[in-house]
Amino acid sequence: MLAAVCAQALMAGLGRGGVRIVDVRPLREFMAAHIPGSISVPYAVDRFGTQVRSLLPNGVPAVLIAHDRPTAEAATVGLRADGHTVLGLLEGGVEAWTQAGHPLEHVREWQAEALSSRLATGGIAVLDVREPGEWAGGVIAGAICMRLAEIPTRFSELDPAGEYVAVCAIGVRSLRAAWLLQQRGFARVANLLGGMKAWVGAGLPSVPPPAAEWRGASPAG
Repeated sequence: MLAAVCAQALMAGLGRGGVRIVDVRPLREFMAAHIPGSISVPYAVDRFGTQVRSLLPNGVPAVLIAHDRPTAEAATVGLRADGHTVLGLLEGGVEAWTQAGHPLEHVREWQAEALSSRLATGGIAVLDVREPGEWAGGVIAGAICMRLAEIPTRFSELDPAGEYVAVCAIGVRSLRAAWLLQQRGFARVANLLGGMKAWVGAGLPSVPPPAAEWRGASPAG
């Protein structure tokens, strides 16, 4: 039986250190409202274990956030099979957390037309996290081209005080990129809703990517 953990107990555990929150809700819901410092691993039977291994250190006990107990129970089976300790499920989810007076984080999302107007004023950078073969079809002018998989090793190339909008094909990978930046202390990060599909669909221009970013790379599959 998976124990219920109240918001106050979770806050106390976080204060002592050594406890991580694993949020198994769908990514878009996580990005709309999540507890600071929590790990997003949307539950999916075929890839849950692989994602958890890359994000949750061995030996660190976890408290889960999920829509429902059956999903949390299934995630617990996967976590325990990998040797992780699961302390329980946050009772009442993020709603209970806010009702207890604790803060949430979120990632802002821009509509394509609004982002185009904002870019014209300067002071904001586009981070295109697609694959080289996708960049070859055109990028937003001035975009920083950095594959999603490269972000954890290339944080030093970005300014934590800067403002960034993450972009991908349809706005899913870029949500993950925005979360990765947020985890590293980047406070002003956002996502392009609908990605480049929405940008092109709005009739907005794209340009060839910086040659150094994709020349000689194999197109994305």
